Amino acid sequence: MDGGIDYKRIYNFYKEYDRFFSDCKDCWALRLCSKCFDNIRKGERFDEDRKREMCKSFLKKIEENLIIYCEIIESKPDAFKFFENVKIT
Repeated sequence: MDGGIDYKRIYNFYKEYDRFFSDCKDCWALRLCSKCFDNIRKGERFDEDRKREMCKSFLKKIEENLIIYCEIIESKPDAFKFFENVKIT
């Protein structure tokens, strides 16, 4: 930071991020995904193999959780009603 903000480095990071995650835009779980950068980096670069493994694992877990959620709602429609009174501050 001696020379101030390195705009070229920021731009290059953004371009790499945009390229690396371009296939995510078509994923059914996009809105549920955290895209955790720390888990898919190798040094200062994004690692394609780590991303593939994380995606596979994450999608499997999300699918399992959604199935469980639907089973609960089907068997007991009021199961999550208590959340109506929860306030997040």
